[in-house]
Amino acid sequence: MPKLIQLPKFSELPRKGNPLGLMPLANILPTGDRGLVFGRSMDDGVPLGKIPGYWSCPYNGTITAVILSTDKGGYTVKIWKNGNRKSPTTVDSICFNGFSISPPLTNRTIIDLQDFIEIDVVAGDTFAVEVVEVSDPPPLDIAGNVVILKTEVDIEAVDIEIKI
Repeated sequence: MPKLIQLPKFSELPRKGNPLGLMPLANILPTGDRGLVFGRSMDDGVPLGKIPGYWSCPYNGTITAVILSTDKGGYTVKIWKNGNRKSPTTVDSICFNGFSISPPLTNRTIIDLQDFIEIDVVAGDTFAVEVVEVSDPPPLDIAGNVVILKTEVDIEAVDIEIKI
């Protein structure tokens, strides 16, 4: 069983001047399950728009789930991905409608990935997250994870002739 680490609650982190952005996921999920972790925390509620920051995936993989959390209220996010090692923008969205969480849920794991236009990830793909909808009143703290299962690299068999 992998070792899990305790993360601070978003409510325990300072909100002024610290609008949590994108961060790499490390040692939270079992080996092979990696991905993009995002969060945002604001005193007057999470605003619409891109969450600050970008994340580049260092390996080939497949998106297998989206996990959303909130302190209260609901929200919808869209995931952006650019495969040219450039910062993604709205036109790089890989979702049709986005992924949502609504009260009374505070945590939701989504494994039905039909909203994704594509789920394949290539090493170097760069991701961003956009909040496209919030409830009224908006949540103060949101967090999420796009789980990307690392795939094995296919190595072709090659005949090598060795001369001695």
